[in-house]
Amino acid sequence: MEAVIGVDPHKYVLTAVALDGQSGVLGQWTEDTSSRGLQALRTWASQGTH
Repeated sequence: MEAVIGVDPHKYVLTAVALDGQSGVLGQWTEDTSSRGLQALRTWASQGTH
């Protein structure tokens, strides 16, 4: 399954949503913009966004 991940970056918070073309929202994620938060985003995206 292919998905598109949109990221809404702000100064202190990142929000991401994963979407597919059939069922819509696959997952949502929010974290701070620290190095730890960015790594968590990479992990979330690579593990199927659940």
